[in-house]
Amino acid sequence: MSSLAFPVLLELKSSRRLSLFLLAIHGVAVAACLFTPWPLWGQALFLLLLAGNFFHARHCLARQPRQLILTENGSLYLDFSTGEQKPFASGNAPEDLCLARPRPGALALPWLCAFSWRGEEASGSGSLVLLSDSFSSDGADSLRRLNIWLSWKR
Repeated sequence: MSSLAFPVLLELKSSRRLSLFLLAIHGVAVAACLFTPWPLWGQALFLLLLAGNFFHARHCLARQPRQLILTENGSLYLDFSTGEQKPFASGNAPEDLCLARPRPGALALPWLCAFSWRGEEASGSGSLVLLSDSFSSDGADSLRRLNIWLSWKR
């Protein structure tokens, strides 16, 4: 296990387990809808809403940041760029990084990390749900470091 030397750089990728869970939960909802005594138009409307929800959730998963940068002062930088990785030094972050603060109420479990964030300079906000396979390298260790940082930040 590597140390928690700052800044901590965590490379992200799309989580296959989270995508499969999303597909499974929507599949269960579709199956439940088909066995309801609702009229056909009600079932069709519900299935249309489920399909819209599924594609919206997949779109949100695809827009997650490419890299998380955790700093010693409690700041969180989110890298949404798709280009070449630029070096990061505390104090002079590249322009394409989003400075954010995690909101209170983060869920940090050994297998899951979920938290909301609010942008400092821009009015952006969002939430992240990360599993151990959401990290490019050494997922369990990266998730553990993020959980420790979030607990320390609180």
